Amino acid sequence: MDNKTIFIKTKKGEDETQGKTTHLPGDIKRALLMVDGQATFGEINKRAAPSLRSSLDELFRDLEKGGFIRDKSRAEIRSGNIPKMSVPLKVAAPRKNQPENRAGELDFMGGFPLDPSDVPANTQKLNAEAEENIKGEIEAAKYSAQLEAEAILLKAEQEAARIREEITSAKLKAEREARQRLELAEQARRQAERLKEEQEALQVRIKLDAAREKAEQEAKLRLEATANAQARIESDDEDARRREEVEHRLKQELEARKRAEVERRLRQEQEAKEQAARELKAQEELKAARIREEAERIVRQEQEARERAARELKAQQELEAAKIREEVERRMRQEREEREARAREQATRTPDESSPESGSFSFGSFHVDNPLYTSESHMEKQSLKKDEPPAKNSRSGTADEKSGTFTFDAFQVDEPPLPVEPGRNRKPDSTAQASRPAGANRPADEQQAVPAAHTKPLAGKSAQQQIQHAVQERNATEQRLAAEQQAEKKLAEEQSRAWAEAERRALESAKADVEQASRQIAFTVADAPAARPSPVVRTRRKKFNWGRLAGLVFKTGLFLLLLLIGALFAIPYFISTREYLPKAEQLLSTKLHQPVHVGSLSGRILPTPRLELGEIYIGNAKQLQVNVAQVNFSFSGLFTDVKPVSSIEFRDIKVRGAWLTDASGWMLKMAGDERFPVSRMVIANGTLDADALELTGIEGMLDFDPDGKFTRADLRANSGKYYLGINATPASKLNIALTVRDSALPLLPNWTFDTLTAKGELGNGELVIGNFDGQLFGGSMQGSADLSWRFGWNAQGTLGAKNINMQKLNKLLNGNADGSARFKMSSADLGKLADSATLEGNFSSSDGIISGLEIADTARKLSRENLPGGRTHYDGLAGNFSFENGVYRFKQTKITASALSAIAAFEIDTIRQQLSGKMGVTLSLSGQTVSPVELKMGGTIDSPTLIYAP
Repeated sequence: MDNKTIFIKTKKGEDETQGKTTHLPGDIKRALLMVDGQATFGEINKRAAPSLRSSLDELFRDLEKGGFIRDKSRAEIRSGNIPKMSVPLKVAAPRKNQPENRAGELDFMGGFPLDPSDVPANTQKLNAEAEENIKGEIEAAKYSAQLEAEAILLKAEQEAARIREEITSAKLKAEREARQRLELAEQARRQAERLKEEQEALQVRIKLDAAREKAEQEAKLRLEATANAQARIESDDEDARRREEVEHRLKQELEARKRAEVERRLRQEQEAKEQAARELKAQEELKAARIREEAERIVRQEQEARERAARELKAQQELEAAKIREEVERRMRQEREEREARAREQATRTPDESSPESGSFSFGSFHVDNPLYTSESHMEKQSLKKDEPPAKNSRSGTADEKSGTFTFDAFQVDEPPLPVEPGRNRKPDSTAQASRPAGANRPADEQQAVPAAHTKPLAGKSAQQQIQHAVQERNATEQRLAAEQQAEKKLAEEQSRAWAEAERRALESAKADVEQASRQIAFTVADAPAARPSPVVRTRRKKFNWGRLAGLVFKTGLFLLLLLIGALFAIPYFISTREYLPKAEQLLSTKLHQPVHVGSLSGRILPTPRLELGEIYIGNAKQLQVNVAQVNFSFSGLFTDVKPVSSIEFRDIKVRGAWLTDASGWMLKMAGDERFPVSRMVIANGTLDADALELTGIEGMLDFDPDGKFTRADLRANSGKYYLGINATPASKLNIALTVRDSALPLLPNWTFDTLTAKGELGNGELVIGNFDGQLFGGSMQGSADLSWRFGWNAQGTLGAKNINMQKLNKLLNGNADGSARFKMSSADLGKLADSATLEGNFSSSDGIISGLEIADTARKLSRENLPGGRTHYDGLAGNFSFENGVYRFKQTKITASALSAIAAFEIDTIRQQLSGKMGVTLSLSGQTVSPVELKMGGTIDSPTLIYAP
């Protein structure tokens, strides 16, 4: 398409432009808006946006085919602007006069009235004359018309010839004038080109000088910037190195603390194990000693019991033997008395017969001694009676008189003694008994017995019955004694078996359990059946294996220790802690002066003592919420009144932003308890929920000294994008170090920092940040800030920016800017603090482009319509600005370029995204300065408009 073609809008195009119709899409409609009826296609192509230039030719062809635009030159030809040929006026032929003899004919113009009497007679004549007249007039009219036509034709030919001559002369004159104009235009163009070349050469020289100066200045600035950048890089490297050192030191300290904690726990566990082993060993030794003592005591008691039983049995046997002897002696004495009485009666009745002949055998003096009981025991029994006076024999005189006779009065049956264990119950005076005379064991009447040759047969039947009765009693006594001896032997065997069984049970009990062994070994004599001393064949006791018992005791102790540890692990799972919940809630409520709810409570002893509290809510509105809080105690606190808390671990903790200060105060109160001092608080998966910000994934730790005072804290949030380090100072203040990566500050939500480091001091209800340094929008920002919350939330400070890429602020701006500002914020709530921000500052930029505004063409053409797609290159842009209630106000904004200078004042409403203001533009064309032109700014931030508004 020809670049010199000028297009104009049709009625259809005007309707589309004014919004009456919507037939065209975005790009082709933008091309239609650039048609103003004055600019050529080449000029439009130059003003068009780079994105439209490649397709602008095709877009214009589509607009022309669609009837939205048309070529201006063709439209003028169609509208009849060609010179029209002049037509001569119509010439009327003169009316011919009729002859006077025709005066009486019908004359429609005469006005004379007809004579009614002549009408009927003259009708036919008149009609004929009229017809003739009409025919003559028609012929005359035809002739006249022919003449007129010939005259008109002739005149037209003459006029056409004249017009042709005039057109020829006009054309020649126009050509001549055109040639003159062309020559003048060519001359003016050459002059203009020469002037332009001179001006351009001058401008080139000026630009070269300016460029050289600018290059020198830029080189100087680059050097300074390089030096500053190098210094900043070094500073950043130094800060990074320091941060890395701090993080490395913190990490080392944390690892050292963890190692120390692990070593301390291992040491405590080892000490606890050693202490438990020592206690177990001492208990085992004590139990072993008790077992030995108990066994010795049992053996001693059994020995004493056996000896006591033997003594009692011996005394009982002696008592029974004495009773038997007394009974036998009584019976024998009674029998003797009876025999003596009968003898006296017989002697009284037959005195002659009572004096037998000399030399006759008498059985009355016959003495029967049991030959089976001539043992030492019988001799001992007889010796017991040696001091007893012999019974007086009423017949002693007769025996004296008749010495040759045998009397039965001296007959005596002795009960044999009970057999005892050989050598066990033998009297120490056996030697004395052995030294006695042989006749000392016999009674006196037995010693006075006569030889058997002088005895005589027993008279009567009673003596034989007595002897038989005595023999039967002796046999019964022997059987009874034999049965008692057999029972005593059986009892001794049972006692021996009981002793062996007792020893076996003692060993088995020691293997099973020390306590069970002690209970089972406690066998007393009272538990055993009553026993009498008897000859007991005791087996030799085996030597007790104390090493085996010690090993058994050690294994038993180890098993009990493992059982105790398992019980310590398992018992807390079976103990109900519901009754302790009200006490825990009351304790925390008293300490914090706030209502506290605890949903669950459980405890553990191993591996370390701890309490677990679940579903904790603090405050009337649940300002602080904790899903799980684990309180870890130290072992040393189990035996003292003060219970040191090694750490409190908060998992899934949530704090509302409005209650952040109260929540921090509650945590400090919990750590400063005198009875439960806290060494560390650990936070995992925390959340800070506020209106202006929300921090998630908060994790870190807070450390306290032994008195419960805060010392330091390390906190991270949003996957490590936020880092906060806090250290306590002796002046009761806190040093703050804040690091932000790829995130925005809560008070500046629209500014995303690549990196930001800030250092300050916290205390007395305020945070003073002495300096902060950040990287954003391709540049850097430094400043200071003060934040206080003693009487509501207030913030103020300064900002300084360098090399900020304005295209990241608005896509229509291209260039780097520097600036500085002061800001203030004040609100009762933290969430509304950013909404109350106010700014006042200035900015400057150089060598940039403003897209969307064609300042020069709009001012030159005085266009009342916006010229879309344009852009303005500026050499300098500077001004003052302020911000309040979401509106930026720019004052005294100066724009300087090679062909113009402008001063603008405008506002940008960030809430409604609207732009409004005025601009005064002064153009400089061909070295001449044009008077200022007032332009009006409007539209939106992304699509601004600029029109002429006088």
